[in-house]
Amino acid sequence: MKRTVGFVALLCAVTFVASGCGCGGGGGKDGISSSDTQKMSDLNDIATRVKGDFKLLKPEEKAKFIATYGSQSAAKRMMKMMVNPPNAKYKKKD
Repeated sequence: MKRTVGFVALLCAVTFVASGCGCGGGGGKDGISSSDTQKMSDLNDIATRVKGDFKLLKPEEKAKFIATYGSQSAAKRMMKMMVNPPNAKYKKKD
């Protein structure tokens, strides 16, 4: 019985390690690939440039936001959150 329990524990450990320790294997130290990090950085730069106003985006920028977030309403919400993060201290509007 002890051998069976030990064998099962060893098998679980080997499977865990072989599967990548449960990590996504994305790339960076946080598990997010560098291309995804760059994409989010680009979207953040665009959102900052237009100060969160979806109407000021160029058509290709709108398409990029909608493709990333799935819908126009979700894209608008995320753009506002990029400019005014929910945990940021209160900022005066310009």
